[in-house]
Amino acid sequence: MSEKTDLITQLGMNDFTKIKELEDSSAVTIEGCIVDEEGVNDIIDFFKEALKKPDPVIYCAKGDVMNEYCGGLKGSAAYQKDLNIIMIKLDNFKYDELMKLRLEYFGLFRWLDDVCSNNRRRK
Repeated sequence: MSEKTDLITQLGMNDFTKIKELEDSSAVTIEGCIVDEEGVNDIIDFFKEALKKPDPVIYCAKGDVMNEYCGGLKGSAAYQKDLNIIMIKLDNFKYDELMKLRLEYFGLFRWLDDVCSNNRRRK
């Protein structure tokens, strides 16, 4: 069951419908991020500054949740159990703005549908 704080919604094993919604919308994904108030505020500030838009909606799932969601990742293909995977739903952002940002900060984030697709192939 998801747990919401002021800045982030934590997704668990019962939240696969929400993760699927985020995957289908190509949510921006950051793997291995520190999830504390400062880290989350830095992410919010980064996207607000870069795209000149209001606060993004931020979700987080642990590695064990994403391992299960992606079809039971194991061994070297699996995420560490407690790894944070941040997913940011950016419905109100223009695609060209996001692509420009992604090119400028290559490697900082990926699209969730790409992450899940790659993980399912690796398992």
